[in-house]
Amino acid sequence: MNTKFLVVGYVGLMSVALVSGQSVKTAPRPAATAVAQQQAKAQAPAVKTANPIAATDATKPRAVIDQYCVACHNTKAKTANLMLDQLDLAHLGANAEIGEKVVRKLRAGMMPPTGMKRPDPETREALITCDGE
Repeated sequence: MNTKFLVVGYVGLMSVALVSGQSVKTAPRPAATAVAQQQAKAQAPAVKTANPIAATDATKPRAVIDQYCVACHNTKAKTANLMLDQLDLAHLGANAEIGEKVVRKLRAGMMPPTGMKRPDPETREALITCDGE
């Protein structure tokens, strides 16, 4: 049902644009966008990030996860059937569903649970946005 309204809205927008003689900008093709982003990265000067967990250093996210998560989410306890002590952060893409589950819980403020030691907001945000390379 929502798709129907989106299609009707888009057709309506295009109709108004055609009648008024104005052009409607469409999103660039994904392939062109990816190429443009790669070119921008290549041309941009290297900027040191203030992120306390560098995406290129898997040891820092591991230290944060070990400090705040592994006490409950390990091979022995298996809390929520989540074993973060064995998670390979260097190849997180192989276990994307686990990474997504962790990020959702962190963003919602559900983990670590109330009463448990929590990372400071900057460290938590850095862990959420870290790509684990």
